[in-house]
Amino acid sequence: MDKNIFIVSAVGTGCIPKSAFDDALFRVGIHNFNLMPLSSVIPPQTNIILQKTYNREILPGTMQPVVLAHHESEKYGQVISAGIGWKLAKEGGVFVEVSGAWDRKTTEAQLASSIEEFTRRRNWNWVQSCQMQVQETKIADKAACALVCAVYDFIMVWGKKFPIETPIPQHNISERGLA
Repeated sequence: MDKNIFIVSAVGTGCIPKSAFDDALFRVGIHNFNLMPLSSVIPPQTNIILQKTYNREILPGTMQPVVLAHHESEKYGQVISAGIGWKLAKEGGVFVEVSGAWDRKTTEAQLASSIEEFTRRRNWNWVQSCQMQVQETKIADKAACALVCAVYDFIMVWGKKFPIETPIPQHNISERGLA
């Protein structure tokens, strides 16, 4: 398996919900990317790797494929959560993302029931039970965001894998700007 998808999660805070979302993206290491939301299908022979942050030095503004679950709020005392569930088969796999103004148990239940429905629609050879990653927080003195993200280190086009590996170029700065 030479394809990797990294599952990262965090709670971010900020003066407004959008700032809390950006803080959560910062905490998982994807705040400088242009996120390309994907739907639910995982390509075959893909590793799913849980980690705290996505540590890739890629040119800022790079388009980054992701499956993203997030919920923001500034309502004091409100509980919010976000989660991604997945299940793998020999033929590939599926992701489900859920988020809302509810607790972890509600998110987990919604993920489990949705994964069950997704797998029923596919006559695949499932090789694992439902896995999930969930973030939950209670709003205190600042806006907050619960975020879970599946970050792809590749792009599949017509069945061919293209790695995302554009390094940050070294620029020469002159008095007139970039040289």
